Amino acid sequence: MTAALARVKVAAFCLFFAFTALAYAGLEFVGPDIGSGDNILFTARVDIPGEEGYDSLFVANAANGRLEQLTFYPEAIALLDDGQRLQIRNRFGIFMTERGFGGLQPVRGLPSFAQGSAVQQGRLVDSRPSPDGSMMLYLSPSSVARASLILFDLGAGSETVVARDIEFSVDRFPARWSPNSQYFIYSRDGQLYYFSTDQLRTKRVLEESWRGIGAGRIEQARWSNNGNLYVLRDRSLYRIMPAEFFTQAIYAGIIPPGTLVGKAPFAYDPNFDSFYMSPDGAKVLLCKDGRNIFLYHLDPDDFGREDSVSALPYLFLQGNTTIQSVLWPASDKVTVFTGSLEHGQRVSGAYRIDVPARDSHSLSASFSQLDVRSALSMSLSPDESRIALCTGSTVLILSYADWRLRQSVASPGARHALWIDSGRLVVAGAAAIEVVSLADDSRQLIAFGQVDGYGWSEAGALIVKVTDRAYTRDLANRAWLPAATYAARTGATSNGNYRVYTDAIAAGSYRNLLMVRSVSGLGTRSLVPAPARSYRPFPAGEEANSPLVFDHGSRLRRREVSLVINAYDGAEGLMAVLEALRLYDLTATFFLNGEFIRRNPGAARLIAESGHEVGNMFFSTFDPTDARYRIDQEFIQRGLARTEDDYFEATGRELSLLWHTPHYSSNSLLLQAAVGMNYTYIGRDIDSLDWVDRLAGSTTPGLYQSTHQLVERITELAKPGSIIPIRLGVPMGGRDSYLFNELPLLINALLGEGFAIVPVSALLENAR
Repeated sequence: MTAALARVKVAAFCLFFAFTALAYAGLEFVGPDIGSGDNILFTARVDIPGEEGYDSLFVANAANGRLEQLTFYPEAIALLDDGQRLQIRNRFGIFMTERGFGGLQPVRGLPSFAQGSAVQQGRLVDSRPSPDGSMMLYLSPSSVARASLILFDLGAGSETVVARDIEFSVDRFPARWSPNSQYFIYSRDGQLYYFSTDQLRTKRVLEESWRGIGAGRIEQARWSNNGNLYVLRDRSLYRIMPAEFFTQAIYAGIIPPGTLVGKAPFAYDPNFDSFYMSPDGAKVLLCKDGRNIFLYHLDPDDFGREDSVSALPYLFLQGNTTIQSVLWPASDKVTVFTGSLEHGQRVSGAYRIDVPARDSHSLSASFSQLDVRSALSMSLSPDESRIALCTGSTVLILSYADWRLRQSVASPGARHALWIDSGRLVVAGAAAIEVVSLADDSRQLIAFGQVDGYGWSEAGALIVKVTDRAYTRDLANRAWLPAATYAARTGATSNGNYRVYTDAIAAGSYRNLLMVRSVSGLGTRSLVPAPARSYRPFPAGEEANSPLVFDHGSRLRRREVSLVINAYDGAEGLMAVLEALRLYDLTATFFLNGEFIRRNPGAARLIAESGHEVGNMFFSTFDPTDARYRIDQEFIQRGLARTEDDYFEATGRELSLLWHTPHYSSNSLLLQAAVGMNYTYIGRDIDSLDWVDRLAGSTTPGLYQSTHQLVERITELAKPGSIIPIRLGVPMGGRDSYLFNELPLLINALLGEGFAIVPVSALLENAR
């Protein structure tokens, strides 16, 4: 890879990190300790939205600035190359071992913090390694909502731009690898495309227009274990074999994609629905609206079978629950792993179904509940006989068939457990990443996640403490060896050549800087380059609010905005919004209409228990300024009071004295009536346009915009003090995509511009 290409790649990653930097979750340098050879130990502390942060240990040379990472917190891991190598991904970079799990290093050619790139803040927007470990897909953003999809060859150190201007998400990667790594599919602008890695190696890659396989989003496509691609469009499920890709691309739009193999009992909506294929490709698990789960055998002819009555398995999840993953072994004992929000905290659950045979005439097949309440993740063994559950302190090994505990593996802060073979696991915890042999609990250390103490011994060796055990490391061979005791000398911030200190002045997303001052010479420099951040300037002056309406906060005092979540009637999108706010540790302001509360009392309780600010949006969704109605002051006050009563009856709590009409229409009568009840009317200075449905878009050209266009538009319009409304539910005419599903992307964009996100009451207070 040329130096110019490397500079372009680093610039692209820095741009990506700038988009995802959070104002509240910056990096902080802690505890510099200079030793012999002018080597400096220090930790870089970062926060992770939704969980505790972590410290990464580094050593840097004061003379030449060379930086080496010593600990590797496992935010995400993957076993590659037939289980012979481990990849660790976190906000400091992407790291991979050699075969046999030794020699963990940053992936050559991809930027990392140790090689001068900025640290990714906030939610980790993941990359996707190929199953064989030879290639990597990642995104290089060109705006806050669009990016180029890049294929990076790990062996050659070269990259290929697969597609430009892909609409990307924080939670959903826009591409999926085939099991054999020979293909991947990706979606762009509502179309699905394939890409052949063999064609890339032989320099026969076709233009994108010749690689299309029809309309669809990545949520509508899945690979089966045998390497076939399944695409669910409307109610029809199609199978496409890789050998058919080229032919399918030629006739895309003329003939359906592949072979029809089954029909869903409902129209599939990729905004809310999901599906999972059986290993043999003969059965499918469908999840409607994120909570109605159906399991059925594939059959393209639903009229031609002989008369019979059957009841297929069905599970109805509570509205506060979402599917995290599905395990489907060859035995057809399916396990659905879920996550729920209870009192603002995440709780795990799991459900089991034995798939009935196609010719079964039983009408009683049903799901059973499994005990996984403390589990963070689960992994099925290669022989499908056991399952590993990570609980945060222990990995539990259970028999998959009967869910009985067989073995416990201690691992402080255990986050992930992946099976290498039937007798070994990679267990990745906050303290250590190890290969664990289940036969005798012997362990091979791959890396430390973080350490409890660090320093230099009197002899000048690096020494660390991890869960009451001491280790030393020769910086030349990079191997950790057990030490008799943790005998670190008192930390030092100076020697005969240099002084090292942390400067409290923040720089971009970094809360402080690590500085080195030469004792013998002149000059002080930052040991680690500060990230480049460029916030938009404050407006030239204040802007007055409308009379009796608070439609924005101060334009000059603070760089902050508010997210307002409006619930009219439907609760679609509520879980996505609450989960995003929980993970980012943000407080928003909800406005609930009485119709929403009456239809969804449980959802109103969930909002109340999540700790957000909740205001009044009147008792009905009609427009009180409509000339067809004659509204007086008493009607408005009674309408507000009725919503107060409905909310109290549903939640046992009171609404705050903030309100607005359902469609933000107002007049002096409405405003004065609410003032008489001590209400403050909350307006908006940005119309998100997420309420515009397909019908309105067809009658008013240019009014309808895609969700990613809305994210870019809102980010561009945002000013200090802005109030940004987001609508829950599905408008009558529907949309192709919904802003509430991309709330993490909008939050990243706003925080990347330097805005703090606060409730409306904070804007009110800070505007005084």
